[in-house]
Amino acid sequence: MKSEMIDRMRAALDAMDPVTRTVFERVRLDGRDYVQIAEELGLTIREVEQRFADALLQIWRHLDRADRP
Repeated sequence: MKSEMIDRMRAALDAMDPVTRTVFERVRLDGRDYVQIAEELGLTIREVEQRFADALLQIWRHLDRADRP
């Protein structure tokens, strides 16, 4: 079951646009804050916040869809 969840997460990440995925990875995997990410990617802090929220929503929707019969 754990490997199935990991596969679902990978599929959700693969479905994201590259900038949204990068923001998600830098927040969750690298532990960077929004200010650092905004500077690195040339985005506003608000754009980073929105991209991160979009990433979480996309993951949630993808996992929710996978649980339905």
